[in-house]
Amino acid sequence: MKKYSNDKELNKFIRQLIKDGIASFRPGKKHDFLLVNQLQKITIPGTPSDRKAYLNFKTDIRRALQCQRIPFQQL
Repeated sequence: MKKYSNDKELNKFIRQLIKDGIASFRPGKKHDFLLVNQLQKITIPGTPSDRKAYLNFKTDIRRALQCQRIPFQQL
């Protein structure tokens, strides 16, 4: 099982996105990325420093899906 971030909620959310086919994982030299429907690149916070990092990341995913007119379902 791949560890995408040090935050357990982020890991769970990212695994669900990849499993559902909404996003795909791309490793980088310094930061890892999620490609949302192969169009938008979103950086995965490896060591989130604030307690709202999960909510901010979830909002970034929601915005990326709304730009493409794809409904975001609550996971």
